[in-house]
Amino acid sequence: MAIVADLLKGRHGALLDCATGTGEITQAVNANGRYRQLWANDVSVGMLRAAQAALVPSTPDQELRFTNSDIFAIEQAADLIPFDVILCLGLIAHVGRLDELFAMFGRLLNPGGIVAMQTTVSTQLGVRAARLVNERRVAMGKLHRIHFFSIPEIVAVAKASGFHTVAVRRFGICFPFGDKLLGKLNYGLERRFARGATRHGGDAVLIFERDAA
Repeated sequence: MAIVADLLKGRHGALLDCATGTGEITQAVNANGRYRQLWANDVSVGMLRAAQAALVPSTPDQELRFTNSDIFAIEQAADLIPFDVILCLGLIAHVGRLDELFAMFGRLLNPGGIVAMQTTVSTQLGVRAARLVNERRVAMGKLHRIHFFSIPEIVAVAKASGFHTVAVRRFGICFPFGDKLLGKLNYGLERRFARGATRHGGDAVLIFERDAA
C-alpha cells in the first residue's frame, strides 16, 4: 500500500481500480492524489461492499463510482470515461491474460496515462519453491491455478502494447509457506523487512506509462 501510494503521489484526473478488494490501497492512492473521479471495481459483491465503507472522497467535488464487474467487461459500463491512472494490483495472479489486459488499458487510458501493476515475481527463489508445491496441488484439484510472471515478461508485453516502464519496485521476503510454518512471526518479519527487499523481493510493483499516440 505504501509503495503504490508513494509511486503515484500527486497524480490527478480519473482513477480506476480494476480489483479494489476491501479498498484500503485504493483509498491510500486516492488520498495521495487529486482525482476528479474514482471508479472502484470488483467482481465480488462482498469486497465491493467493504470498499464502499472504506473509500471517501479526497476532495468535496470528487465523484465516486462502484462497479461490480469482471474487469474484462468494464468497457461496457454506462458513461465510461477515459482514465489517467489504472490500478491492477493482485489481479494478474488470478486472471493471467496479460496481452488482453494491456490492450484494454491502452483503450481505457488517455495518452500518457499510468498503469500500476503488482505481481509475484516468478523467478524469486522462495516463489519458485512455492510454485513447485502449488502446481502439484493444482494437478490434484486441491488449488485453483495461480499465474506467475517474471518482471521481463510483463515489461515485454507492456512494450508490445504501447507502454514504457517508468518504475519497478521489488519488495517482500516471501518465505515459502511462511504463514503456515512461522505463523505470526512471518507477518512480523514481512512488516519489518518487506520494503527493504528491493533487489530480491518476491513481489513487485511496476509503473507503466502509455505512449503518446
